[in-house]
Amino acid sequence: MPATDLYIIRHGETDWNRLARMQGHADQPLNALGREQAAQVAAALASYPLHALYSSDLSRALDTARAISAQHPQLQLASVHTSALWRERDYGRFQGMTLPEVEAIDPYAAQQWRARVADFAPDGGENLLQFQARIAAQLQSLVQQHAGQNIAIVCHGGVLDIIWRIVHGLPVDTPRAWALPNTGINHLRYADGRWQVLDWGNTAHLLHPAVVRDETIA
Repeated sequence: MPATDLYIIRHGETDWNRLARMQGHADQPLNALGREQAAQVAAALASYPLHALYSSDLSRALDTARAISAQHPQLQLASVHTSALWRERDYGRFQGMTLPEVEAIDPYAAQQWRARVADFAPDGGENLLQFQARIAAQLQSLVQQHAGQNIAIVCHGGVLDIIWRIVHGLPVDTPRAWALPNTGINHLRYADGRWQVLDWGNTAHLLHPAVVRDETIA
């Protein structure tokens, strides 16, 4: 099977990113810096020969994808493939909260969260194993559908975290030691059944240094 190159981008910044609030499936828009970041990553990707563009259906990702699409005449807005399956993990009742706020009302749940207990799910949300299965299925579908092509995906920090774990064969409870910056470019290649990370968290295109904020491990 010919190699497939994936350029996976976290959406631009939102106000909830800045406040370290868990967004999950809440549809938070890009803030002013996020829109600036989207324009800058779009310019950085303008010369990349993309064959398809995928995005989470949440506006912070979709608006970032729209900026990228505008730089690629062959990728008209109508051809941006949106899907709820590329959404962030569903944080259930934690959505809109910071981890200290969760800890104040439910110390046990906060401890389970911090420990990355694989089968723990916030009320109404997903556990890490369910989340991983969702993203793994999406990745496998894409590399089969787009063999030999260059694909861009705009998604979320938690999705990128799971992708790193899938590519490196790491369990979901391994403490995170890799960055997930807003609009960082993450370049992966899939060939002969194997993944290769060619670049990760590249923010050289941003005019202002990216502040890496992660509301899930505060």
